[in-house]
Amino acid sequence: MLYIYLVVNGQALQTSIAYLTTPLLNVALGGILFREHLGRIEWSAIVIAALGVGMFAAQSPTFPWMAIVLATSFSVYGLLKRYVPLDAAQATTFEPEAVVSLGLCFGSRSSRGSGCPCR
Repeated sequence: MLYIYLVVNGQALQTSIAYLTTPLLNVALGGILFREHLGRIEWSAIVIAALGVGMFAAQSPTFPWMAIVLATSFSVYGLLKRYVPLDAAQATTFEPEAVVSLGLCFGSRSSRGSGCPCR
């Protein structure tokens, strides 16, 4: 939903930075949480990619907070997919239900200016 909000509100640069940052964050989480080790070539690739993302992010007129939030949400989603034992049918049922529920709350909140009725 944050992705859609950013695109609709003219923040495409933020979404692009998030998409480029997500793999770097995934590698960092893999090293921290799963003790994965990278070789010299992999570290070189990470450094080059991080420099590229940093140069791209430097073009943003403001600090890319929303890009960081979006990239973090993508990475946390990946972690949850790894740890939550759902088969394909269960995931296909649960994920849209969760997103639709959140979307309805967000939509009702933004359209009426009041709090979420889901509380």
